[in-house]
Amino acid sequence: MNVVESLEELYNYPSPTHKEMVYVQGYLNDEDGGGGFFIFDAKSSLEPFYQDIAPNTRNPKSPYASFEDMLKIGYNANYDGMVCKSKTNPTGRWTRQWDRGKLNLRWFGARPSGSDASPAINAALKYAQFEVAIRQRDAKGAYVYPPKFVPSIHTFNNRAYTRPGKTIFIPSGRYYFHTFISTIRYGVVFEGEGNMGTSAHGTRLLIFHRYNDFNFTSPKDSKKSILPQSSEKGAFFRYVANGSNNAGGGLKNLTIDVPELFIPKEEENNPNFVNAYDANIVSLLSEETSHTDTKGNRLDCPAVAKWTAENIVFTLNARAKRALFLESNQKTKGLRWRIRDTTLINCWFAGASVHGETVSATQSSGLHIIGGFFASGLGSVNRKNPNLPPERVKPGILLNDCANTHLTGVDLTHGEICIHKKSYFININCRFGRLLIYNGPDKEHVDLQVSKMLILNPRKLPDYLDRATAPKDFKCYNNVWELEQDEDKEWLHNTPNSSS
Repeated sequence: MNVVESLEELYNYPSPTHKEMVYVQGYLNDEDGGGGFFIFDAKSSLEPFYQDIAPNTRNPKSPYASFEDMLKIGYNANYDGMVCKSKTNPTGRWTRQWDRGKLNLRWFGARPSGSDASPAINAALKYAQFEVAIRQRDAKGAYVYPPKFVPSIHTFNNRAYTRPGKTIFIPSGRYYFHTFISTIRYGVVFEGEGNMGTSAHGTRLLIFHRYNDFNFTSPKDSKKSILPQSSEKGAFFRYVANGSNNAGGGLKNLTIDVPELFIPKEEENNPNFVNAYDANIVSLLSEETSHTDTKGNRLDCPAVAKWTAENIVFTLNARAKRALFLESNQKTKGLRWRIRDTTLINCWFAGASVHGETVSATQSSGLHIIGGFFASGLGSVNRKNPNLPPERVKPGILLNDCANTHLTGVDLTHGEICIHKKSYFININCRFGRLLIYNGPDKEHVDLQVSKMLILNPRKLPDYLDRATAPKDFKCYNNVWELEQDEDKEWLHNTPNSSS
């Protein structure tokens, strides 16, 4: 068996024969971790995933939801880490021998060296998100030959499709991202080797790009942006439900860092500059609305279900909107909670966010936050007047029309829990700096439970969490003792039949 150092050498390998195996030491060289075994298939016509769109060809009016055609995918038109063309035998392909386990990001050319890893992760997502194809039959029900599949698919290793929803493994190191990654429509897991809170040699993703402008230098250049100025639902990791739902997926053993972006001194007080690149780190979205088909049957929109973040450190040191944004657009009352069973286990949140909330959930059911702590915004001050609340920081959790939510053992001592107009079966068993409960005329709260274990908040609260600063139509509590002393707490422990 022959050995070559890189995929470029494999591409130039002289006169490969059918089923010949070669060991490749790396993507670019024998030290980058992108190596593996490749076998030549003289009959294969697979094309490597590659796309490199010049900035001046992007459509500045393109909405966020349809920007897939403007992503950078892969680094080389001749190989993507899984498939490699042959310069000397152009009718065949080299294919990586893969057991359909985890996909290693290093296979696709990602390096912890400061170069942009977005093209590598976009290429990896192509293999993690094959669309399930249906083999076509003739009028009598027999399979047509040669086999034909719909939709037309990118086959690999002589298989019509692979099960979507793979794990993309990211070895330890610091990986830099300067452009967007693809929308995630199947349950894909991004797994590292530990976060900076648990491992000295863990995996760290640094999101350096300006979210909604690839060529931003000043507000006058904002017309070059490919995204709207207000990307309320935009995110680096964007999990979107499709027609067959989006079950599973998540993040594991990672640090995700949004570093502070450089702001010229003359632009510090210019809101157009400051907010020109804000978005969320993670969004879970069910964007479609329910509708009625031609037979009169109501069809609910698809759901994003069973998404998990485990042992993640989120550091929002620039102007990211939020760490996690969950939203369903289901309008009917029945099964309107289309973001389901989301779990955060031992996740840490630190830094400042633009919008204020660290986690924002709308029409979400089964949000479980277990362990970890929210330190978002600590140390941030108002640049104009240090005695005023921070300009863009109000750390904590916003729940709006959510059901079956459990906050257990998480430290929100310096954070805020805000429960908006509707809540159903909410259980709070953790420290909190301030609890805001909507008490306006159209409130709808059922069985809201707050643990009595932590009666007093043990720390002095920041001024911006004082009860005097509570917004209109909200009741404010700084600890469970204040809550128990409130004579007007009809929403507490209500049953469904007694909701207001």
